[in-house]
Amino acid sequence: MGLQRINFVEPKGNIVRDCPGTKNHICCGYKTIDLIEGCVLSCSYCILKNYIKAQHIKVNKDIPYIISQIDKEIDSEKRHILRFGTGELSDSLALDRRYQLNRPLVEYFGSKKKALLELKSKWVYINHLVPYLNPYTVVSFSLAPQSIIEKEEKRTSPLYKRLKAAKKAQEAGCFVGLHLDPVIIYEG
Repeated sequence: MGLQRINFVEPKGNIVRDCPGTKNHICCGYKTIDLIEGCVLSCSYCILKNYIKAQHIKVNKDIPYIISQIDKEIDSEKRHILRFGTGELSDSLALDRRYQLNRPLVEYFGSKKKALLELKSKWVYINHLVPYLNPYTVVSFSLAPQSIIEKEEKRTSPLYKRLKAAKKAQEAGCFVGLHLDPVIIYEG
């Protein structure tokens, strides 16, 4: 898969949605933020390749519009602390160093102090976000053995760098998540 063109678009409709969950399972109540649709990484098992049929990556650039939708969701919930994430339709960090899309969201969640933002990734460059990380941000990394990363997760960061970035995020004052998704059975 070659490099894909990035299209910056004005968001329309609901950018913040309930996680679609899995049929016949209890949903965790996660909320997705469709900041980016599509991915520049190249994992062999990625469902996005079949789910998103567009040839180009779509970046929703109107952050105030997106934050207004998040704000409505948070303010309408009185009983639970909501969890939001940008990693449903893309890798949360793969384009972030270049386009700085997550910083305003991290800052918003840090000032709102009523919900959590998860940035889920296989990409480790977080230095641009470190000064803004806070206890209302969760930086998560998908983990796999290095042999699986080399074979199945092309153009992603190696395991040891994911673990170093998780430590750096934790030291910056945010929570860290580790995802084993998908679980792959392999020799040895």
